[in-house]
Amino acid sequence: MTYKMTRFERTQKYITQIKNAWHKYYWDFMIENEDTDPNYCWDYSVLSKNPNVTLKMVIENEDLPWSAYYLSENPTITWDIIQQYQDDVWDWWQISKNPNITWEIIQNNPDKSWTYLYLASNPNITWDIIQQNPNISWYSSELSKNPNLTWDIIQDNPQIEWNYYYLSCNPCITWEIVRDSQMDHLWNWTTLSYNPNITWDIVKANPDKPWDYSYLSVNKNITWDIIKHNPEKPWDFKWFLENPNMTFDIFLNAEELNLLDCDNVCANTFDLERRNFFVRKCREYMAAYRIQQWWYHITMSPHYSIGRKMIEKRRLEVLEEE
Repeated sequence: MTYKMTRFERTQKYITQIKNAWHKYYWDFMIENEDTDPNYCWDYSVLSKNPNVTLKMVIENEDLPWSAYYLSENPTITWDIIQQYQDDVWDWWQISKNPNITWEIIQNNPDKSWTYLYLASNPNITWDIIQQNPNISWYSSELSKNPNLTWDIIQDNPQIEWNYYYLSCNPCITWEIVRDSQMDHLWNWTTLSYNPNITWDIVKANPDKPWDYSYLSVNKNITWDIIKHNPEKPWDFKWFLENPNMTFDIFLNAEELNLLDCDNVCANTFDLERRNFFVRKCREYMAAYRIQQWWYHITMSPHYSIGRKMIEKRRLEVLEEE
């Protein structure tokens, strides 16, 4: 008897297919648009940590100057993948902040060269873990990047030398926290401009603040439409090349981006392009699924001519088997 997948299994299989298709779509775009001048080709060190790059791409293009250092922190590199290769293939400083590395993995592998300097910023390291391990010299600058922090934790632990350069762009810091703290001198307005909680409405409502438009240009809340509708602002188009709202079409057709050194594109995760790609593929899937369901319905129903023919055909097949 042929196994029939459940709807959940079919959906998961298709999601995996879409992810694989996206990686190919992204890689084809990068290869097709790399400058032929070696002085202006992609920065493969930066590209090595881009989450749109997979180990499969690296292996299939081993002649390219990939960086094992940055590849080690790439979120597509899982613990299972790491274990498949010799320890000296990886950079354990970077692996320590890889988001696939959990505290359980670290505890179960004490022989590995974990770097607690970077481990402090790992999103799987919670404040409870930090408190339960006072023997570890958690590095305060990296700890300041940890997204599990809260403003209460920061205020309740003044003995820690918090780094406000990193705290200011930490997603745990909201505009309300900054505004209500009454400590404008303490916040780093350069990195705060990059903070994912800072929106264009906040910037417009607070023109007296020292916003950094280079960092604002890469902020995920700043879209190409916002930039185009506010040409008087000192946007930094080179930095916009890293903005996740930049699409392939914008990159290829926006006049403002034509003459730029495009290395920054290697750091772009292309979140908007990826979402649009997934939406298109899901719509294609649903359209095909509806057609399949419609076809199944009419070929199984005696109310349709083709249904009656198919029912008769199956009846004769059963009789022949008997």
